[in-house]
Amino acid sequence: MKQCLLFLLLLVSAVSLSAQEELTANYFPVVGDTLRTTTADSAWAAGLDLQLEGGMDLSWDFSDPVPLVQGLAPVTAPDDDLFPAADLVITQNLFNRNYYRTTANALELVGTSTRVALLPDFGLDTPVSPAIAERRTGVSTGDAFDVGFDVVTTLSPDSIPAEALALLPEGALAFVDSIRLTVATTRTDVYDADGVVLLDETSYPVLREKRLQSAFISVEVRLPFVGYTDIAAFLGDDAEGLGAFLGQQDTVVTYLWWNNDSKEPIAEAQTSNEGDLISFQYKQALESTSTSGPFANQAEIMLYPNPVTDYFSYKVEGVPAGRYYLSVVNILGREMLRREFTAIGDQTKLTVDVAQFPAGTYVASLRNDRGLIISSRKMLVR
Repeated sequence: MKQCLLFLLLLVSAVSLSAQEELTANYFPVVGDTLRTTTADSAWAAGLDLQLEGGMDLSWDFSDPVPLVQGLAPVTAPDDDLFPAADLVITQNLFNRNYYRTTANALELVGTSTRVALLPDFGLDTPVSPAIAERRTGVSTGDAFDVGFDVVTTLSPDSIPAEALALLPEGALAFVDSIRLTVATTRTDVYDADGVVLLDETSYPVLREKRLQSAFISVEVRLPFVGYTDIAAFLGDDAEGLGAFLGQQDTVVTYLWWNNDSKEPIAEAQTSNEGDLISFQYKQALESTSTSGPFANQAEIMLYPNPVTDYFSYKVEGVPAGRYYLSVVNILGREMLRREFTAIGDQTKLTVDVAQFPAGTYVASLRNDRGLIISSRKMLVR
């Protein structure tokens, strides 16, 4: 009897030890993949128990998520020579492309190409030095890594669009040879938990990674015979409004639930350093990977005028009768408004007031009462 009990105890111990997810290069994206994620409705996400304290053999219930915006991030081979070390590119959205190199033990970020929503024709292509591991193999609960990297961009005043110069005091750059922007980032990656995530009626064994990231931002101008000078000292009183964008920034915490058989994180949560939820994303179910959604071939969706100044019209034709939701989010995924309506006849038209929106690019999404995205349209507010 004692031998039987001992065997059972050993068996239970073995099962417990083997439950931790082992991460290999299998979960690294490769050229030809498309990463499919969904940003969750903030009200739904606010009720989740993320178990931020961490631990082993945990369980997270993310079942029945309420979607807000679906996203597709294609993985392609580099089509330029911006970062020669890169062997793949992930296009996150209209404004951001990240360049990576793959090694036996890590997927490393080597550079970024960014476009600003307010100035879509003006881009910043910046190397990441040293390259930083975004995914690792052979890690276990309790492992921790401290990393630091700088992103440095140098610009000439002539390369800055007139729209951006208009934001500065008149003549502010009259004697400036060049401008140097430095973002010095420090990050601590801790694999703080393991267990199982329930998502869309599927259970995923996971290893969770917690990232604590902070940045120090400095802007310097180069003056003749002087060299580089901090912009705050250069502008004096005119720099007062730049305080929120310079110096030490708030720490942001990101939690990633990794599964070895998934190219996307099963879930990703971003919180403040105090634990307040900022955003929540999750892996799209296999049956809901299309951003066009159901009825897209039959439906006619019109958004006009575009660009928008004060109001836009949103016309829907050819969708089944029922309840629908129109939401508008900014490029950071923040929901700016939501309208609920019922489609009864052949055509429904909404007039939406965006006069108080900051200028920039937004996405207007239509979803049905099951939460499925039917249409997503980019919209520019001036």
